[in-house]
Amino acid sequence: MNETPSVDQRVIAAIARAKRIEADAIGPETTFEELGVDSLDAIELLFELEEEFDLTVEDEAVQGMEKVAQVIAAVREALAAAARGD
Repeated sequence: MNETPSVDQRVIAAIARAKRIEADAIGPETTFEELGVDSLDAIELLFELEEEFDLTVEDEAVQGMEKVAQVIAAVREALAAAARGD
């Protein structure tokens, strides 16, 4: 039986693809500083998340985020909004 990856796992996988590192090296409490995420990486990460979740993520929504957990929460909020039709 195949389990569908959770939002957390999918966000971490998208970050791993964007940074070209192993997903096992990333957890919710991992900071962007630890991952060496710069402004160009952040843009690439946005594209990865938009593709992974078929969402449009506003640049402002991720500005100021410092941890993977914040990205996970923002994606969950965007998915909930999309489900509500916001």
